[in-house]
Amino acid sequence: MAAPSTLINYHRQGSGTPIVLIHGIAGSWKHWKPIIPALASRHDVIAIDLPGFGESVHLGIPEPSLEHFAQSILDLLDSLGIEKFHVAGNSLGGAVSVQLLGSGRVLSFHGISPAGQTFGWYLSLTKVNLRAAVYGSRVIWPIAPLLVKLRPLRMFFAAAMVGKPQRLTAPYVLDLIEGCVVGTNFEQTLAHAISGTDGLAVPPNDAAGQFLWGTRDTVLPLSAAGRYAKAWPAAEIIPMKGLGHVPMQDDPKLIADLILKLTGKVDAGAAIAATRSVAN
Repeated sequence: MAAPSTLINYHRQGSGTPIVLIHGIAGSWKHWKPIIPALASRHDVIAIDLPGFGESVHLGIPEPSLEHFAQSILDLLDSLGIEKFHVAGNSLGGAVSVQLLGSGRVLSFHGISPAGQTFGWYLSLTKVNLRAAVYGSRVIWPIAPLLVKLRPLRMFFAAAMVGKPQRLTAPYVLDLIEGCVVGTNFEQTLAHAISGTDGLAVPPNDAAGQFLWGTRDTVLPLSAAGRYAKAWPAAEIIPMKGLGHVPMQDDPKLIADLILKLTGKVDAGAAIAATRSVAN
């Protein structure tokens, strides 16, 4: 469905403390499908399509920024009557999640290979690889449903984005390809959303945080986690052995468990604090 005030498409499932899931560039909310059921068992899951991706409308802004994306999410949450929320973001979605920290509304942050700490020649190489994935997907899209039925081909198509391509299912690979095809904001976002010269600053915040990084991420290197560690020393860095850049189907149980461990701790602390406040 789409929020009338923001025209952001989203998938909503489960009940409990809200958690917002934000996909990477040329993606959609469908990238989160493997872990949504586990998260929805304890949370009100809101998996969004960023503006100009998936089924969300294009903002119409020539130079979209992380701030524009973050504000569109806050507008959506306002329209849903949600104040405080957990957030998990992958790649570009991780950088948008960092931007959301400045709102003071984030309960816990979960960055899965978040963008924002690579620049120079490596960022240029990343852009080349992303363009190859996007435009290659658009070429094969008319026959993609047939191609992904063949296990060797779907492993080949998605090998750059995952760490364990042998675990990929045909529907999930089709979702990955579809995200590259239907997005209308790819080039503008690639050119303007992330600075190519400096690391992304982490705003002051009170949220608990963790960075989950696949050791087989070939898009954003694990070394970038070290720059985030300097910017946010209180957050935990958790390497995920053998996982790739979009790892939600590499090991959905591991990722869901890591997220739920931290959200559970935060929610339990909030409940204790609320009880004490009432008692006083």
